[in-house]
Amino acid sequence: MMSLMSSLSNRASGDEGGQDLRRNYKAKWWMPLLLLVCMTNIFTLPRTQGLFSQLINPASTHEQTLHHHDRIDSAKSAVSNDPFEVCDPKNFLVLIKAGSKSKYQDRRKIWRGSNCRTSYQNHGIRYRFMLAMPAHEIINPNGHNQGARASEKEIHDMKELRNEYLVNGDMEFLPLKDVYDDSNLKVISMLRWAVDRGMNDRTSTVVLHDDEYCLRPRALRDICANATGSNRSLYAGWNLWKSAGYDSQKAFDGSFAPYFGGWVYAMSSDLVRDIAYDPETLFTSTVLGYAEDLQAGKWVKNQAEHKDHPRKVMYVQEESLGMDLEADETQNTKGEKEIGSSDGKEAVDRVSCGNHDAKSCEECPQVIEKVGAMAIVSGEGRANRKRNARDEVSLGW
Repeated sequence: MMSLMSSLSNRASGDEGGQDLRRNYKAKWWMPLLLLVCMTNIFTLPRTQGLFSQLINPASTHEQTLHHHDRIDSAKSAVSNDPFEVCDPKNFLVLIKAGSKSKYQDRRKIWRGSNCRTSYQNHGIRYRFMLAMPAHEIINPNGHNQGARASEKEIHDMKELRNEYLVNGDMEFLPLKDVYDDSNLKVISMLRWAVDRGMNDRTSTVVLHDDEYCLRPRALRDICANATGSNRSLYAGWNLWKSAGYDSQKAFDGSFAPYFGGWVYAMSSDLVRDIAYDPETLFTSTVLGYAEDLQAGKWVKNQAEHKDHPRKVMYVQEESLGMDLEADETQNTKGEKEIGSSDGKEAVDRVSCGNHDAKSCEECPQVIEKVGAMAIVSGEGRANRKRNARDEVSLGW
């Protein structure tokens, strides 16, 4: 009997202990959840604070995006204080303007087989062919056909482009139609790609040239080092229009922004960053024609005259900055024959008509007179001037 009473007593005390444990558990079930919430806040607090500050002052983030003038310059100087190290050709990014239709494939094939590609590889220069998407059909701005589709020619060209990319891997495709009158939008997209994907902390200069031309790396290195040492942004090219030679080069109000012909021109990386995402860049067509090289001059001028952070821009005209692939057979082993050099071989003459180049241009009233390694360019309403080997231009900015 005594053992039975002891057993019942122990069982009762055990039940009470179990009940106490269950009561304690129910009372403190929230503690693990509280710990989880605290740990989550530790990791997300910085982002939460950032979001909260954006809600209070959304303009702060916008200003950080657009007004980064000082941060770019300090980041650039942090890489190196030696202008020639900053301007080593391996720190150049070259964007090659190329057509997307199948007929332009041969141009890229010629370029890839030229000394130009070898020169870029030897100097460690990064380059990309930049293409929009093929356009064969007339685009109706008022169209609203949800069943519209690419034409057979466009599909054919897209397949060719995809295959070419898979073989070569040196092409970038922009999400817009390859329409000549939208060349300004194509170049803006190229610059935005450069900022978002192409450039790194060491990129000093971005070069744009047509697929029939090539950059001379050492010429740009010297120009870049000069601008960097002077603490100026760089805008350099082959042929500088200091004044308008014909009306289509002028803005709608009759003003004019100096610009380099679109065959070969270069901008320092800080200038590219400012231009690419400045809203005024997209709205340039409200005051000027569509030609991309014409608009590029206006983009640069906008940054030089920016009300919040005006840039000191060095304009440098350098004839030896580029070379024409048509003269590839006469290039030296380094692939850097100067344009217009008087070496006994005939140089290739080109004239700029604002939105294209050719051996002659009826709508462009200018005459080129060959004088050895020089060229004297004259035209109606335009003062005669000499295109010297290098012309560092002061435009008062």
